[in-house]
Amino acid sequence: MSDVEALNQLEQAYADLRAAIESAYQAQDWHPVMDLVWELGEFLYIRGHWKDQRRYLKYAVEAAQKSGDRKSLAQFQYTLGVVAYEQGDYETAERSYQEALRVFDDLEMIESRADVFNQLGILEQAQGKYKSCRSYLEKALTIYEE
Repeated sequence: MSDVEALNQLEQAYADLRAAIESAYQAQDWHPVMDLVWELGEFLYIRGHWKDQRRYLKYAVEAAQKSGDRKSLAQFQYTLGVVAYEQGDYETAERSYQEALRVFDDLEMIESRADVFNQLGILEQAQGKYKSCRSYLEKALTIYEE
């Protein structure tokens, strides 16, 4: 089966998957929420289901918070930042990146911090804030080089 055929089959099952996420969220069954959102992330992104992707990422952030899964919290915040940036919602992107950075810092996930610094640099560049862009990118580069 080709990748396109697999994506088409997943598109057909998408209504059931949305229902499963909603059901798990309503039942406050946090781990299935996080698992389903994580597994569907690339599909939602590729297929342009932006509104659903942002809603489900917010569900996953809440699920990670309530379940105490800080690593997943940081990963979902980072991903929410990427999606918000792609949609031009720079305020949400900034807030999500900063939250991810704080948690990655607490967890001493150094390379993940570099990824966030890189994204913050890209975000600042998109807003014409070149001095802070450079600062963030230099922080990322320093970590990557270590």
